Amino acid sequence: MSDDTTPVSSYMLKRCINASAMKYMPAFALVVLFVTASLAPMAEPMDMETVMTAPSARASGVDLTITSVGFSYTTGIDEGRYRMFSSNHPIPNFDRPAELYVVDAVIDVPIFVELTVENLGTNPSGTIDVTLKILHNEYQQFEMVNTTLQMASLNGGSSNTIGFTITPNYAGNHSLEARASAGVVDDSPGNDQFNRHFTVASHYFNCDDLTLWTTTNEWRLSTDTSLSQGSACHVGNGQTSTYSASTMSVLQTPAFDMSDAVDSPTRTNGITFFYTGSSQQGDDLKLYIEDAGGINTELGSITGLVDQSFFDGASWQTFSVTNQGATSPLIPAPISEFTSSTKFRFVFTSDALNEDIGFWMDDIVIVYDQKVKPIEYAISSAGVSTTGALPGEWGSVGIALTNNGNISDFVIPSVENLPNDWDVYYAHESGVSINAQSGVLLAPGETKTIQMNLMPDENASIGFNQLTFKATSSQYQTVNSTLPVQFQVLPDREPFIVIPEQRPSCPPGYTCPFEIEVQNIGDATDVFDLTIDQQSLPQGWSVQFSWTQDTSVLVRPDQPVLVGMSMTVPVDATPDTVVAFKLHATSQNNSMKHHSVEIDVSASMISEAYVGMSSVQANQDWSINAGETVEVSFTIWNNASRQDIFSMGVEYQPAGMWQIEQPNRPDAVINPGGITTFTAKITAPENAQAGDIAPPITPSITSQRSGMTITGEEFSMVSVRTISDLSLSLVEAPNKLRPGTSNKVI
Repeated sequence: MSDDTTPVSSYMLKRCINASAMKYMPAFALVVLFVTASLAPMAEPMDMETVMTAPSARASGVDLTITSVGFSYTTGIDEGRYRMFSSNHPIPNFDRPAELYVVDAVIDVPIFVELTVENLGTNPSGTIDVTLKILHNEYQQFEMVNTTLQMASLNGGSSNTIGFTITPNYAGNHSLEARASAGVVDDSPGNDQFNRHFTVASHYFNCDDLTLWTTTNEWRLSTDTSLSQGSACHVGNGQTSTYSASTMSVLQTPAFDMSDAVDSPTRTNGITFFYTGSSQQGDDLKLYIEDAGGINTELGSITGLVDQSFFDGASWQTFSVTNQGATSPLIPAPISEFTSSTKFRFVFTSDALNEDIGFWMDDIVIVYDQKVKPIEYAISSAGVSTTGALPGEWGSVGIALTNNGNISDFVIPSVENLPNDWDVYYAHESGVSINAQSGVLLAPGETKTIQMNLMPDENASIGFNQLTFKATSSQYQTVNSTLPVQFQVLPDREPFIVIPEQRPSCPPGYTCPFEIEVQNIGDATDVFDLTIDQQSLPQGWSVQFSWTQDTSVLVRPDQPVLVGMSMTVPVDATPDTVVAFKLHATSQNNSMKHHSVEIDVSASMISEAYVGMSSVQANQDWSINAGETVEVSFTIWNNASRQDIFSMGVEYQPAGMWQIEQPNRPDAVINPGGITTFTAKITAPENAQAGDIAPPITPSITSQRSGMTITGEEFSMVSVRTISDLSLSLVEAPNKLRPGTSNKVI
């Protein structure tokens, strides 16, 4: 990876005020540029935005803005350990440019943040609320710090400072937001907020203790020169000697658990350090990162001259790397190498030729974006509503999801104990589906109601099903919320209208009743609402419910209901004209369940017929003996100009033991002017008395073409006749008659 021949510019950092001359240019394996005056920090700075807005119509004369921010460690010990690569500036006896830094703070080390607030207006501001926020760049909304302090009023044109002491608990690239708010209307609110990067080191080493480090051959601590704590990591044998020929010396950090690194950070994650010293051609210092599996990846190498003599003060050097849209001293490291046991290795190799004094390193800084800890996440869920479903249809459960944590999170919905062959999907209240892989985004404290839509299998059993809804954090499976759900598979209530086998008909100019059967082919009793659609009926035709018929009917399964209706046919309708109307039945329990049919009705002919007895039929002896049967014949005359079809029968009121038998012949088809006869039978009781009269019977015919019923005159001439049957016989008599005396004869 090294390129020892690549010429690069250099910027020397003097530990003392005298600068040493460069003899030749060292190179870095990533083809980096050494520090320049324009060097930017690791996270791309977001300087204060000055957004001027038009003043309001009633200006207050107050215009607050934050002009600068400064950082300093809270103790001299921390200042001495971390200042060299931190943004605090200036540094005594070290000519580092203000722009040359890597971090603003170190994880778990208090830092003092000082803000300068200025009133650009002309009037006093009144009490000022100054809010400081630190947000994690790798998350949509995670406020690591959110604190507010009050500042005394600022007169127009004056400024003051206010300080916050915070302790960052997450390493990585973050953002700082500071806002000044007055108690009165600000004339230019667009410049109230100050934005800046805020970078936190995960590890910061001063090369003052190598107890936990691994060293081989010529790596050691050296006091020949240093930056922070009086010693530096040195490979060689001191500034007055040289390293050995044909050697390999290894300096290895302790194993770091970096498995909490963000998977795809938006800014550079890596390592940097200051170095000085010198090596000859063919000798180099290589930097590696080693993962938990022992795989080493080379990050870069150093060779050549920085400073060969420290008697006049040491010249130090670091790196300038452009990566992830920003330029900083950080050497990028592959995120895949950030594991539960990550090590950094510094390997110095010399050949058999010329030797030199070697290299010194100090202020080794590691930065990586840490994932937010599980403790920052919390989810709760609550039931809102439940709508059961019929087998094979969709129902829903409304669930309120709340983010009780400190960070925005995508919440993944799921359901446990879902029966086989059931379907489920999730949706927002708007109806937009939720991706089950990415979930629902919730800001801290935010509640959203989602719908868990369920469709039971078509053969699902009726009743309640116990399910468990689960909401899981997209970051940590252990952060979740479960909610018991009772989902009801509803009994079906489905109307079904039976089309009559025989088409209802009615003569022109008449109104005729008819009935339609309505069934419930579901599993539970329901009320069905009935409506008629007559739009397709010609003018003059109408279909309506009978005046006694309710339009909402209770129908039980397996117990059909006959719905009374009537139809009116205009007087000018042509016989045999067929028209149609629609009948709708809708479940009151589930309006999705409905049935509509088109029913044909027709105009029938007007029957003109007579039924009764001819004179021959009537002029008979209608007396019968007890127990005998007599046939009574009636004649049907079709007086219409069209063929007609009649069914026939007799009407009577039962009386005593008399038996009336209806005609047993099929319907009669009679041409215009034609006649036919039918016969009913009357049987007298066995114990009938003379003079007993049979119950009256009335002949009745019904046209199958017009639906009209025609009745004849009542017939009541059948009676029980008197039977005379006498005989005389001698029972007792004398043999001789005696004159003058009584003689007994029986």
